[in-house]
Amino acid sequence: MKLIKSLAIAAISIFASIASAAEVQQTGHGAWDVATGTTPDYWAEKGMWLDVEVENIAYDKEVGIVWTDNNWTTANTSYLSYEFTKSNGNEQWGIDFAPLGKLESYYIGSWQNYETGTTRAGGTSVTIKYAVFYNVNGNTYWDNNSGQDYELLISL
Repeated sequence: MKLIKSLAIAAISIFASIASAAEVQQTGHGAWDVATGTTPDYWAEKGMWLDVEVENIAYDKEVGIVWTDNNWTTANTSYLSYEFTKSNGNEQWGIDFAPLGKLESYYIGSWQNYETGTTRAGGTSVTIKYAVFYNVNGNTYWDNNSGQDYELLISL
């Protein structure tokens, strides 16, 4: 387990040294209540969204995030989808997690039980830390909030 944590910390250090907000930039993020209609009244689900702007350098590209919900003990990669081309020629890419973190059967933070006031994991909130990457023309560009990582605190 220490090896995995060391690799995650090393990866974060690499992100900081190659960050380039000129080519990729997080433009917004947030959370919302998800009403699925299938969960009991006492379980509350949360969704998370993220938008990123990238320069349209080439047609073939890949935009994603490396993120954690446990302070980089483990890391996950998720890919964003093209949304539209902006008037300045840049593209907006985005991702939605609904319920919070449900992507390929992975959940961030789980749900809150309003009867007990805690999540299944025992907490009342979760902090998502992430860095954005953009792969194009054999280059990878990063936006990691100037080496600080982006953070999104979600109160469940």
